[in-house]
Amino acid sequence: MEEVGSLNPALNVLHGMLLITLIVATVNYLLSCLYNDRKDRSILFWKSMPVSEWEEVLVRLSVALFVAPAMYIAVSLILQMVFILLAMVLVSQMNKDPFEAVLGNIEFGHLLVQQIGGWLLTALWVVPVYAYLMLASAFAKRSPFLTAVVPVIGMVIVEGLWLGTDYAVTAVKNHLPYFIGGESSVGFHLHAGFWANIDYLSLFLGLAFAAAAVVASVYLRRYRFEI
Repeated sequence: MEEVGSLNPALNVLHGMLLITLIVATVNYLLSCLYNDRKDRSILFWKSMPVSEWEEVLVRLSVALFVAPAMYIAVSLILQMVFILLAMVLVSQMNKDPFEAVLGNIEFGHLLVQQIGGWLLTALWVVPVYAYLMLASAFAKRSPFLTAVVPVIGMVIVEGLWLGTDYAVTAVKNHLPYFIGGESSVGFHLHAGFWANIDYLSLFLGLAFAAAAVVASVYLRRYRFEI
């Protein structure tokens, strides 16, 4: 029988495609979650409930960071199992042993650690971006998207023209998943030796920024909820 390489990369491609969809859906959710409440006045309902602004903001951020990814990863794992079963059926029709040719070339433990553990680490890196998008949603008068994007573009342009540096661009790229332009050493998959390559200063500064953005979102949610 011809040697078959590991099928993990193919399964990771399928997983990555779903996570791109997750990112798009999550960005849309974060930009609208606090803005729409103010726009349709449903914020008054939430203010009548025994729930603090802290709980509202943190729950919505947690949905973006953990609940939605857990659902997408579960769907991804199911689709990967379907892919594996189809591959086994195809191999069996070629008069080959599907268990040896397919299952024997999948490192299930490594796959789960990469995909589940990879997201948990990625969450630490994207949380400042997510918190910033939520802040834009809490602050926006009209378009949360423009409220989020215009200041960043303006800061990048001003820094480039006046200082000739690119710290703002680097800071943003460091906290994006690597496959959409980020430069962080962790992405949706774990890499060998990733602990040695992590930029801890960028990580901690990002977490500090995320905390400040959450505090600002709570303040706006509490005292400035009119559009």
